[in-house]
Amino acid sequence: MAATGSGDFLSGLIIGLLLGLVLGPILRFWVAWRAWVSASRQASLTQDVLKRMDETPWERHPDQGPSSGPPGPMREETGG
Repeated sequence: MAATGSGDFLSGLIIGLLLGLVLGPILRFWVAWRAWVSASRQASLTQDVLKRMDETPWERHPDQGPSSGPPGPMREETGG
């Protein structure tokens, strides 16, 4: 009886090892692909935000007076 239990253990161990060797690379590829897709989406969103920041409607020339929108980037005053 003890020998039968060891045989079952060894056959389960071998089957588990073979499944791990087959499924391991597939799972690693899948996780890497999901990370790549997520990073691509994030990069697209970042590019979209930066593009929108360049096209802000509230930017104005300093001579035009106060604006109704949020302030643009800080500009140094050149005194004269």
